[in-house]
Amino acid sequence: MLNLLIKIIILFPPVSVHAASSVENCIENGKIRFSINSVEQEENAAYCTNKSGTMLISKKCASGECLSTLPNINLNLGELFSTAGKPGFELCRQLHGTGQLLEFSFANKWYKLDRCSFADGNWFLDTDQLLNIYIKRQK
Repeated sequence: MLNLLIKIIILFPPVSVHAASSVENCIENGKIRFSINSVEQEENAAYCTNKSGTMLISKKCASGECLSTLPNINLNLGELFSTAGKPGFELCRQLHGTGQLLEFSFANKWYKLDRCSFADGNWFLDTDQLLNIYIKRQK
């Protein structure tokens, strides 16, 4: 179990439960591209990212407004990491969110990432951030 925990910390360094702590740039009318049934879609969204484009969180979540509504669940980390696919997507499914691969625009460049969307799609965060939040809650 200790080896699993060490691997988790190396792969997903701990972040604050308030995911916005490492957000550096917010965009009011950004572009997000994704596919649904092999048809490319594009939407405008308010979101925040860091300067390297390795984090994505809706502006609503960056304010902390939605993170408190995420349910408290007990994670079985061994089970979560033993499933096929990315553990963050499995957690997203367990929370009844919708996982998506996507591209988002920031500073005239497109970045590839993923997200877990909740409720009406107005709030989302990348699956690594989601997983980090729940790992931190387990401590």
